[in-house]
Amino acid sequence: YASNVVVRASADGRALFFRNLHTLVRLDAAGGKEAWRRKLDPERHVLFLIDGKPWKTEIVQAGDFTYDEIVALDAASGKELWKVTTPGKEQSLPGHVVWQKGKLVLFGDFRVYAYEAATGKPLLAMENRFAVGARDAKTKIDSVSLLGDVVVVAASGVRTAYELGSAKKV
Repeated sequence: YASNVVVRASADGRALFFRNLHTLVRLDAAGGKEAWRRKLDPERHVLFLIDGKPWKTEIVQAGDFTYDEIVALDAASGKELWKVTTPGKEQSLPGHVVWQKGKLVLFGDFRVYAYEAATGKPLLAMENRFAVGARDAKTKIDSVSLLGDVVVVAASGVRTAYELGSAKKV
């Protein structure tokens, strides 16, 4: 489908990356020669990181789907550097993305995950919960901000800050 083709230039302008539902390709910008090609499974939702930056580079990328995995690729070779695979639909990584200074935060209705973009090292995995009388309940997350090593979660009008690495409230 032509409407599903996404094109992105590398930061140095030497390469172009094309993606559709079935393929991710790197072309050298000067001559258009194909450097590498990766087949994709259209049934899986994958967030690609190329040279440590998300394929979708917007600060927040809205979406209702979840990511089945994150795959980090070397831009020059297409070599897989690391991968995080989720255990299933109930535990899939949320589809909203915040990226800043080498840190990647994904969030959805109730869960927040953070990773080092260069290594895939987990920095935070949490479910947003609060006490309602004598019981515990999930709280739908409205937005997430990343401020250095602190993730700020906004839910139901309340903002709570968590330290990356320890998940301590700050």
